[in-house]
Amino acid sequence: MQYLLTAEQMRAADAQASEKFRIPSIVLMERAALSLADEVMKNAAPDAEVIIAAGNGNNGADGLAAGRILCERGMHVRFYCSLIQSDGMLSPGRTTDSMKTQLSILRAYGYTVHPLEELSASGSKTPDIVVDAVFGIGLLREPEGKFAGAISNVNRLHELGAKVISCDIPSGLNADTGKPMGGCCPVCADITVCMGFLKRGEMLYPGVRYCGKIVRADIGITKRSLRKEPELFCYDTETTADLLPARRPDGNKGTFGKLSVFAGSVCMSGAALLCAEAACRSGCGMVRVVTEEANRVIVQSSLPEALLTTYLPEEPESIRRAVDSAASFADTICAGPGIGRTQAAGIMLSEILRVCAEQKGRFRAIVLDADALRLIAASKEMEDQMTAAAGASNVILTPHLAECADLLHVSIEVLSDDLFHLLKQYADRHHCTILCKDARSVAVSCNRDKIYLNVSGNSGLSTAGSGDVLAGMTTAFAAVMEDPFAAVCAASWLHGRRAESLSAQEGERCVIASDLFRGAHGFDL
Repeated sequence: MQYLLTAEQMRAADAQASEKFRIPSIVLMERAALSLADEVMKNAAPDAEVIIAAGNGNNGADGLAAGRILCERGMHVRFYCSLIQSDGMLSPGRTTDSMKTQLSILRAYGYTVHPLEELSASGSKTPDIVVDAVFGIGLLREPEGKFAGAISNVNRLHELGAKVISCDIPSGLNADTGKPMGGCCPVCADITVCMGFLKRGEMLYPGVRYCGKIVRADIGITKRSLRKEPELFCYDTETTADLLPARRPDGNKGTFGKLSVFAGSVCMSGAALLCAEAACRSGCGMVRVVTEEANRVIVQSSLPEALLTTYLPEEPESIRRAVDSAASFADTICAGPGIGRTQAAGIMLSEILRVCAEQKGRFRAIVLDADALRLIAASKEMEDQMTAAAGASNVILTPHLAECADLLHVSIEVLSDDLFHLLKQYADRHHCTILCKDARSVAVSCNRDKIYLNVSGNSGLSTAGSGDVLAGMTTAFAAVMEDPFAAVCAASWLHGRRAESLSAQEGERCVIASDLFRGAHGFDL
């Protein structure tokens, strides 16, 4: 697990390391510089041409210190700094003690530092490496003047073939939101050497696109330097064994969960099959598919491992019997994939929520996805039923961003701008767990401070049916895990990891939803 910090949290941790644990800030800076220099050397020949583009704060000081280390290791380094005037003298502009110290060290070594304005992309030779240390996490406004020019020139050198390595965060990027500051185009880095902890903006889009490969450097600011545990976290190298309970060697098919999957409608049998098979292949002991009578043959022929209950959509009593039968069988329920938004679908969902609300503690979890979410969003009565069901069982909602906006009755733009806060409000109000699916999926749960950001996966998941697969995985995990929030986090992480594995073999363009659980290794669970 990795914490994702805001700029303020990172500054507090830095201060704590120095003030409480007595690690001098110049020592932390030297460790940061060593990490940055090491990364440069991994990506360049020993005689490489390196440019250091430094601002006037501590991020710039890190860059200058790294350049000095590289010089001593034999590389050809040219220094540019915003504090140096055209006459070579120090500008009276605002700076830090650490920056003054680093400049004095460079002078003592006899190295020349040029004004940042002289950094140009029109020279006769393109450097091998450009170290971007213009701005760090403290940037609060759009870069202007020589700073904007420096960022533009760094990007131009990148286009000409130089490899760009950013110190802590690409200059011009908001450390908290991952958005460019104002109208600027941030530095487009090949590598970002992140000091201490990952920053939120490095893991959120569009920031991810500017950071390139992120290398986390241990500079001596550890978890003990955190004044309180950060709310936002992600998984990094977690495996199935880390996230899921071990399989009992003496277990049986009842031990590993009995699921009823209410999914599919006429001409939408695929949603039922994808969700149900994903649940089967995620370790569930028994899966019952509840779907329209029209899907009987295709479900029985395509997934013989599943039990089957069908209903006639034109007969409300048939729907109620199907719900009662499937609910009496199951300990965990999934509802929504491909059920449509017809009157029959509304009756079925209403009956499911009624049964769950009336039988408190009967079900381990109720996972609501796709059409079920649209029905809830369109009906205050249905929303109230969902809230009542959440008071009796663990309710998990798995909307994509547009479905989530409908549920919260806001625009996608409003939701995106305040996603964490709005999701948390909704989860607390309705006593549920939510996974909002997007390029970076976010999970929250009622009465819990933690927020999970899923960083696995790629564009291979942007294919019809991948959400149905995730719903099946989530339901299967919720059937064997006490904590619905942990089940959601595990499902989204492993779902994304499977897409990464497939894409490495076939390419992101070739992935379809059923690939996620088929093949030699399936989910690798």
